[in-house]
Amino acid sequence: MGNDYAVGGMHTLKGRFPSITALDLSYAYSEGGTAPSSDAAFVAGLLKLLPGLQELSCASAEFMSDKALAKLPPALRVLELSGTPDGYEDSRYIHVSNGGLAKLAAACSSLQKLSIGSCVGLESPGPSKYQHEQEWEHGADGHAGLSICCLQGLANASQLQSLCLQAFGNWYGEPQTKLLQLAQSISLPAPMESLEVLGLNLLLTDDNLAAIFPHTPNLRSVALASPLITDAGLGHLAVCAKLQLCQVANTEVRVPKFGDAGVRQLVGGCKQLVHVTLRGSRSITDVAIGDLALAAPKLRTLALDGAPESFGCATVLSILLAKCPELEKLQLHGTRGMTTEAMRIISRFENLSVLDLYCDFTDEALRQGAGLFAGCFAQTTVFRLHTP
Repeated sequence: MGNDYAVGGMHTLKGRFPSITALDLSYAYSEGGTAPSSDAAFVAGLLKLLPGLQELSCASAEFMSDKALAKLPPALRVLELSGTPDGYEDSRYIHVSNGGLAKLAAACSSLQKLSIGSCVGLESPGPSKYQHEQEWEHGADGHAGLSICCLQGLANASQLQSLCLQAFGNWYGEPQTKLLQLAQSISLPAPMESLEVLGLNLLLTDDNLAAIFPHTPNLRSVALASPLITDAGLGHLAVCAKLQLCQVANTEVRVPKFGDAGVRQLVGGCKQLVHVTLRGSRSITDVAIGDLALAAPKLRTLALDGAPESFGCATVLSILLAKCPELEKLQLHGTRGMTTEAMRIISRFENLSVLDLYCDFTDEALRQGAGLFAGCFAQTTVFRLHTP
């Protein structure tokens, strides 16, 4: 759909679709092949056409800005935006700000689901190439980009059930001391009692998590990615007693940030865990697997990056087999000592649909393992064995 047509020609359709409540603009491009650039006029035209709009989805939504967010209808319940990710020739990020999301929350009191991907990170230590594009527009608070502080405004969206935010910054390779200086503090003005799903790919610190999770009592799913989360951060998740899915990734894999101590704190408070993924930390050992197995008998997904010298022990895998019979997905990355006995135990899991082992196998272990695994997993649809 061309931009001119969307802003001008669509007015010929006014009044013909009074009952439309959902709109997907994922394939809205101008005649030049790019996403619409006159965002305010574009959104204003849509609102006149679709006053009852409740759900709006946009891929390649780099045209969205704070000004456009302010024009969304009060009845909006679902907003999903994503930019064009890296790897594409015309990669673009979304340029909205913390202040813009605060205005969105205030204007759209019925908002239940908000997802923004491929947004600019506010705390980026160096200038991003995207900050020099002509379409760059500063946000309502004078700064384009998102940080953890956006939650202070979104906390006023009392009906918000699902929130996923992904912001990119030039953080890779920066020393931890500098990242901690860039990180921002947060204090929620109100509990987010309706929130059940939270996904944050931001510059998060342990202190941020300590400020958030006591105010999310009904959280069932959390996915966090940051170069600054440590054992203490995992411990702050323990207050989420209803948590079933937990995904935490250390995005600075060169420096381990969390390990067994954090896992022990996590499972100490989260007794309903079903899906657990901990990535980017090479200090998790067999102790963590044992703690998870004993604390989460309903576990169906376990994906861990472990410490090479102590991971994948046959004894601990036996505990996992005995305590977590419903396990469907097992991913263990990092061990140097996956023995034939450990592989024999893994072959006894009856419900596995995904088995992914990244280990230092010997040729003999691979030969024996192939025989052990053959025919053992009637339901297995994905089976991977990797060697470094």
